[in-house]
Amino acid sequence: MRIISGEYKGIQLDALKNNNTRPTSDKIKESMFNIITQDALSNRICLDLFAGSGGLGIEAISRGAARVFFIDGSYPAIKIIQKNINKLKGLASERSEVYRTDYKRAIKALSKRDIKLDVVFLDPPYRKDLIKDALKLLHEYHVLNTGAHIMIEAESSLALNDDEELLVTYQYEYKSRHPYGDIQLHYLIYHGS
Repeated sequence: MRIISGEYKGIQLDALKNNNTRPTSDKIKESMFNIITQDALSNRICLDLFAGSGGLGIEAISRGAARVFFIDGSYPAIKIIQKNINKLKGLASERSEVYRTDYKRAIKALSKRDIKLDVVFLDPPYRKDLIKDALKLLHEYHVLNTGAHIMIEAESSLALNDDEELLVTYQYEYKSRHPYGDIQLHYLIYHGS
């Protein structure tokens, strides 16, 4: 894994060495950040939920994000995220907040702090039905700014674009789907308040 673009381009990142985490490949990461434009990231507040090694949030920092919240429930993941952030020079550590907790508690905690997010990366373990629950909670706890970008990496069987009830009820606009073999990216825009 490496940082693809921006201030820290080319820096190699460490990955977790276990079967529970899948680091996002450079190809998939590049596609994500081509979909979410530079303007969407510059000086924005981001959430890397189910952060793993932190590669997506760190890429966002490199591309100008003002602050990134890294959330993962695994202690080894949190150690790797901190190690990767420490590889960056300058103010990167001041633009990062890393927490070991589950996604439900994390979203609730952000709400209590009145944090409003502009970009969310969702890359949970596959086939555990966590994505739809996370999308509901992001809406219910009012942690998304209107126009927030949601980028999701999921297994190819997840038909998020067909879930009209979820999208309409929780005020997400389904923008696009990008298949890559046995995984796919989903891109949503939030239109709630």
